[in-house]
Amino acid sequence: MELEKKKMLAAIGILLCATLFGYIVYKVYFAPSETTSTAQTNSEQSVAANQLTTSGARDRSEDDANANRQNALPTPALKTAAQVQPSAGGQINVAVTTVISNPTAALTLSPDGGTIQYYDRLDGKFYRADEDGNKILMSTDAFPAVQNVKWAPNKDVAVMDFPDGTKAIYDFSAKKQYTIPSHWTDIDFSPDSKQVAGMTQSPDPSLRFLFTSNIDGTNAVPIEPLGENGNKVIVSWSPNNQVIAFSRTAPGLGGGADRQGVLLIGKNGENFRQMTVEGLGFQPTWSPQGDRVLYSAHNGASNLEPSLWVDGGDDASVGAAKNFLNVNTWASKCSFMNNDEVLCAVPDPDRLIPGIGFAPQLATDTNDAIYKINIRSGLQTLVGKPDGEHTIDSLSISKNGNNLFMKEHATGQIIKMQLK
Repeated sequence: MELEKKKMLAAIGILLCATLFGYIVYKVYFAPSETTSTAQTNSEQSVAANQLTTSGARDRSEDDANANRQNALPTPALKTAAQVQPSAGGQINVAVTTVISNPTAALTLSPDGGTIQYYDRLDGKFYRADEDGNKILMSTDAFPAVQNVKWAPNKDVAVMDFPDGTKAIYDFSAKKQYTIPSHWTDIDFSPDSKQVAGMTQSPDPSLRFLFTSNIDGTNAVPIEPLGENGNKVIVSWSPNNQVIAFSRTAPGLGGGADRQGVLLIGKNGENFRQMTVEGLGFQPTWSPQGDRVLYSAHNGASNLEPSLWVDGGDDASVGAAKNFLNVNTWASKCSFMNNDEVLCAVPDPDRLIPGIGFAPQLATDTNDAIYKINIRSGLQTLVGKPDGEHTIDSLSISKNGNNLFMKEHATGQIIKMQLK
C-alpha cells in the first residue's frame, strides 16, 4: 500500500510539473506582448509542402475578408456560467440517483431516445438500461479491457480500441465483428453509419493519410496526405456529411500567438474556408444538423482555462456565426438538446486553476453544475447542481427531455438527474 501511495504521489507530481511547464512555455513563447507584431506567424500552424493540401481553386480574397472580419470581433470580459443566476423558481441543488453502479465507459443514448447504452468495465460487455437501471445485454460477446469506444450515429455499431493496439468494429444488430488495421487511428463514423474516416500511421510520412472506408474496412480511399501533421488533425465527420476532419495546419494569424487557423477538411478534399480559434487546446463537437461547431479553447484572457465558443460549420457560415459563450468548461462535457441548445457540466470556478487547459487530466475534482446554453443568443440558465460533489465526464439527454444521464469521472458510475 505504501508503494502504491508513493506511485500515486509521484504521478500527481509529474502532472503538476507538466501543467506548470506548459504555463511557463505559454508565457514565454505564446503570450502576446507589446513588442509582438500583429503580423507574427505561428510556425506551428504553417503548412508543410504536400501535407494536408486542399484541392480545387477559390478566390482567396474571400478568406482574407473573413479573417479580417473575425479579427475585428470584440473579446468580451470572461465570466463563468457559475455567475449566472438560476431561472425563476429554479432549484440550485437537485437530487440525483445512481442508475448503474459498476464502472462504465461510452455512455450514450439508445436509438429509442429513452434508454441508455454503455460498456461495463467489469465484465467487458455492452448493455442497454432504462432510467431505473434495468439492463439487458446488447450482445453475449465479451470485449475485455477495451480502452476506447466510439459509437456510430445509429448507435448499433461501435469501434473499439484494445490495449495491444488491435481495433475492431462491431455491428450489434447483425452480431458481426470486423477487424480493422491496427495502424488506423482516430476512427469516426459517417452520418449513415456505413462508412468511417480515420488516419493511417506509418514510419514513412509519405504513407500517412486521412482516409475513408466502409465499416468492414473495404474500399479505403485516401482523402488528404498527412505527412508530419497527423498530430494536428481531429477526425470528426459532420452530421451534414460535408466535413470529415479539422486540421490545425492553416497559416498563422495575427493578433496573438495563441490564435489558431483551423481548416475544415471535406470528405472529397473540398477547400473550405478556415476557422479562427481564439486559443489553444481546440476541442470541437458538432451540432445535430452540422451547421454549427461548439468548441472549447484556452488562452491568456481565460487564465488558460477552457472557454466555450461556437462557429459556423460550413463554408458559408464560418466566421459569420462566431460567438463567445462566456462559459468555462470543455466541449466534451456538453450535449446538445436540440440544434440551438446544449446542456453543459460546468466546473466550480474555484476548482479550476490557471493553466488547467494544458492538462485537463488534472480536472478530477470540479464539483460541476449543469447549465443550459443557447448557442445562438448566448443565454445561459442554471438547470441545477447535482446534489453532492460530482465531476462529470459526459452527458446524455433523453429524447423527451425528462432525464439527464451523466457518467461520473471518479467512479465511472452513471447517475440520473430529472429535468422535468
